[in-house]
Amino acid sequence: MSQPAAALTLLGERAASIPDRIRLLGDGGSIDLHPDGFRAVRTTGVGSSGAHARALAEWLSGLGTDARFVPPGAFPDEHERSHRGDLLVGFSQGLSPNARLALGQPDAWRQVIVVTSTRPSDRDGRGRFAAQLERAGVTLLDSGAPDEYGTLVRLVGPATTFFAAWCIARAFGAEPGPGAADVAAAVERASAHARQLAQPLSAELGHLPLLFVGAGHGHEAADNLRLKWTEALLRDVAPVSDVLDFAHGPFQAFHGREAIIVSLSAADDARARERLARLDRLLVPERHHHIALEATLAHPLSVIEFEAAANELVLAALASTGTDPADWPGRGSDAPLYEIGSDIVVSPLAPTGRSLEPATWPEIEAALASGKRTALLPLGSTEQHGPALPFATDSWIAEALAERLAHALPDAIRLPALTLGAASEHLAFPGTLSLAPETLIAILADVAGSLAHHGFEKIFCFSAHGGNLGALRQAEARLAEAAAPARWFAYTDHKRLNAALFALSEAGGVAADAAGQHAGELEASILDAIRPGANRRQRLEGGLIASEFAGKELFYPSLREHAVNGVVGDPRSASRERGERYLALWSELLLSAFAEAQ
Repeated sequence: MSQPAAALTLLGERAASIPDRIRLLGDGGSIDLHPDGFRAVRTTGVGSSGAHARALAEWLSGLGTDARFVPPGAFPDEHERSHRGDLLVGFSQGLSPNARLALGQPDAWRQVIVVTSTRPSDRDGRGRFAAQLERAGVTLLDSGAPDEYGTLVRLVGPATTFFAAWCIARAFGAEPGPGAADVAAAVERASAHARQLAQPLSAELGHLPLLFVGAGHGHEAADNLRLKWTEALLRDVAPVSDVLDFAHGPFQAFHGREAIIVSLSAADDARARERLARLDRLLVPERHHHIALEATLAHPLSVIEFEAAANELVLAALASTGTDPADWPGRGSDAPLYEIGSDIVVSPLAPTGRSLEPATWPEIEAALASGKRTALLPLGSTEQHGPALPFATDSWIAEALAERLAHALPDAIRLPALTLGAASEHLAFPGTLSLAPETLIAILADVAGSLAHHGFEKIFCFSAHGGNLGALRQAEARLAEAAAPARWFAYTDHKRLNAALFALSEAGGVAADAAGQHAGELEASILDAIRPGANRRQRLEGGLIASEFAGKELFYPSLREHAVNGVVGDPRSASRERGERYLALWSELLLSAFAEAQ
């Protein structure tokens, strides 16, 4: 077999592997997102990976998340902006040198996820860089692609990485849509149909100019397809036009010459079909060849079908021209731009890190030796929060507060939140888990003793769940004794805290009754700020607004007796901006109280 034929066979095998690779990816259950959530999301990628980054930013924006694509050329300056509350999602199939500009400072972000086909190893520079990222706490998410080096054009990664990006969107609350098996089956159908369309036009595909026309959401998929066409056939970048824009210039440019028009549309989009039928009336059959690709998957997953179908057009064009996909004229001469970033080294997780969970015991030993001897112990709960807010609400808020305190206290290490609390008042709602107060006290005493044993000198405990406060107050002396010789301090002045938070809500135009004591606007806003997409927006509903009961009488023995849907307040006016302000005030009060206790 000649070298061009062997390379073409390799590309064909790669394209055929896409459905199985999507099946292997599964439905994204293993994605590791930071439990605190994020203030904002920034995505980045270079080359064809830029399409995945832009798509994810668009999908997350549609969910109400503050998400934006940042071009790779904006780094490393972008790291210097205020991103410590943000998630960075980078896409790079092969961790190319200039993609590393965006990934070299993971400590500038709350969390970094890199979607890549490169795995940590010491075999080459790419594998070593992946290992550096992993040691720095970066989450490496499998793109589902193989190592596609050896050919300039990549056929698998552009398709499978869109599915990996969609799994991230699901983690932010996107409707699940079809699973991996259904997407893989749709890809198989799209590939088979495209092969049928391409076969009689293989010669024309090999030499005629080509234009992509999108109808409906099809236009959004075309940007990456034209890069694929350019890289495979070494041609000028193919133009892209919306079907309505076709009459405003592109038609005139193509009218007098032979050309191929590849249209992209959804199979169930009657309006797109009618508009493409009108386009056909403009074309001259003797000169213009229309290849209509119709996706059966709904937007945005339809892009994966278009990628797979375009692969078949590329393979047909390559076969007709005899082009060798493993040989291209500029090979090796792109170093002046391509090698930018090759000298970047990612620092491993600092031994003086602020969080216990991702650290190792030698790192904590070194942190203690360096003077980090304050332990932050956040308390949460696993309890109902009405029909719209998750059971983890209090635990997520507690972790978010601890994260902020850890950044403000140089000598502090943040412990994982205790996610079980005293929540008997919510047991009438299915799913609530509750510890008896004496159980909670025993757990806290054991934790305090462990911390003192390791050499911590101060333990600052605070709760995002009001039901834990009684146990903390009741056992103050016992917990102080268990913590000795470390100093135990628990913040329990939620009367002061609530007064300050409700004053802030009213200053922002939300009445204190609506801000609410449980699952109201206040908690919903904070959740919007730290965990975008966690609130079930379509299920937000008001609860008990005004009550003749005092706080304790309202909640005990069972909140459900007075608030049948579990909501005290009205979360429907929740706002991420107010959530950020609530968190800032709450953090400031905790810091002030801790300072006073010293």
